[in-house]
Amino acid sequence: MLHRPHILLFLFLILSTTRMWGQRISISDDVQLRNDISYDILGRYDDRILLFRDKANKQEIQFFDDQMRFRNSKELELEDRRVIMLGVTRHTDFFSLIYYYRRKSNLYIAVQQFDGKAQPIDTVHVVKVLENIFLMPDYKMTISEDRSKVAIFSSDREREMSIFVVDLIHFGLIGEHTLLFDDVILRRDFRSIEVSNQGLVAIILEKDNTVFKASEHLLKLFLLDPVTDQITSSDIPVTDRVTVDMHFQWDNINQCIVGAGLYSERSFDRSQGFFSMRYCLTDDAIYMQFHPFTEDILVDIYGKTVEERRGVEEVEVQDILLREDGGMILIGEIKKEFARRSFYGDRPYTSAGYGYLSDYQYEDLILYSIQPNGDQQWATVLHKKQYSHDDEAIYSSYFIFKNPSKVRLVFNDEISKENTVSEYVIRGNGEMLRNSLFNTEYQHLQLRFRDAVQISSTEFVVPSQRQLRLNLVKVDYR
Repeated sequence: MLHRPHILLFLFLILSTTRMWGQRISISDDVQLRNDISYDILGRYDDRILLFRDKANKQEIQFFDDQMRFRNSKELELEDRRVIMLGVTRHTDFFSLIYYYRRKSNLYIAVQQFDGKAQPIDTVHVVKVLENIFLMPDYKMTISEDRSKVAIFSSDREREMSIFVVDLIHFGLIGEHTLLFDDVILRRDFRSIEVSNQGLVAIILEKDNTVFKASEHLLKLFLLDPVTDQITSSDIPVTDRVTVDMHFQWDNINQCIVGAGLYSERSFDRSQGFFSMRYCLTDDAIYMQFHPFTEDILVDIYGKTVEERRGVEEVEVQDILLREDGGMILIGEIKKEFARRSFYGDRPYTSAGYGYLSDYQYEDLILYSIQPNGDQQWATVLHKKQYSHDDEAIYSSYFIFKNPSKVRLVFNDEISKENTVSEYVIRGNGEMLRNSLFNTEYQHLQLRFRDAVQISSTEFVVPSQRQLRLNLVKVDYR
C-alpha cells in the first residue's frame, strides 16, 4: 500500500451570497477489498481515524492519520475465528463488537470492547448462551441513540420473537424476553423494533393493511421493559387508509416513541401524504395526524398542476430529524427501480435464457416540519436527479451532517466517476440554500454518501468504492 496522501483543496464561491466557503478534502490511498464481508468507518480516536474490516475468519482495524495517510493495521483477537458479526458500535473512547458463534451444539452471543488503539479493554463477555441450537437463527440488532444499549432479536417463527437487551457500557444482559403473538404473523406484520437509551424496547406491528380491510387497519405498539418484563400494548387506528412506508425511533430527550410514514386512501402505488405519530411515556397519550400533499408540493415535484388524489409515486420515508422541543422533520425520497432484460452479461439467467439488470432513479426529497402537537410548520421539496445502473444504488441518496444551527444534506449530483458533490443547508425555520462543494474530476472517486460518518462538528468521512478498491475521503468545512 502506498503511503503518499492525496490532499486537495477546493474553494467555491457561492453565487447566492458573498461569503466564501472552503472545504479541505483529504483522500486516502487505495485499500484493496479482497475477501471483505463488510467494513465500517469508526471515526476518530485520539489522533487516528479507524476503519473496521470484517473479513472471512478475520477482523481487522486499519489506522489513518488526520491527512488520511495509512499508518498501520491490527488484527482483532476474538473468542472464535468463525464469528458472525451482528454489528460494531462507535463510542467516544472505545468501540464494541457484537457477534455470535457456535461451539458444538451451543450458540454464544458475545460483546467485546476495544480502545482507540484496538487493544481489548477487558475479556470477552458472553451475554447469552443458547443450548442445543441446531439451526442457526437469523439474529438482528438495533442500537440506542447514545449507543449504550442494543436489542438483539430473532423473529424466525411466525408468532414468536426472542429479544435480548444488552448494556454495552457496563457489559451486562439487562433482560431477555420471548413474546408470543396470537393474531399476527411476524414475517408479514412486523414493522420496526427500537430501543431507548434506558433500554426500553418498542415493537411496532401492523394489521389489516389492505385496501379491502382498510376500515380495520391499525398499528400495534408494544412497549417492553426488559428489567421488569412488563409489557404494555396500544392499538393505533389508521382507519380507511393504507400505509405505503413507515419509520420509527425514540425521542430520548422527551421520552417518546415517534414515527412517520406515507399513506394512501386507495392504492399502494402512490402516496397521498405523510402521517406523524407520537407516543410519550409521560402522559400515556398517542398523537397521530395525517398531512396530505398540497397542490404546491405536487406542482413543485411534477412541474405542473395535477389532481391531489393522484399523489406521489414511489416515495419512501428515509429519515426523521428530531427537534429538542419535541417536533420533527420528516424526509421522504422519491426512489424508482426498473428491471430490464438482457441476454448478455454475468447476471443469473432465467429459464428462458435471459438475465435481468436494474436501473435506479433517486430523485426529489420532500421535507415536512412537524410541531410537537402534530401540526405542520412548513413543507418543501429539494430537487435532485440521480440515475445509475446495476449498482444497487449504493452511490445514490444523501448523507445527513448535523450541527446545532443547521443540517446539511450532502449528495452526488450525478452517479459517475467525474461528478459534482452538492449540499442543501437547512435551518430550523425552513430556510434552504443549495451549494456546490467540490468536484471529483480526474480523481476517479465514487462516493457512497449513505455510508458516510460524521466525526466532528466540522468533519465527516465518506467511503469511495470502485469494485474492490476503497478510498476514505475526509471533508473538513473549516
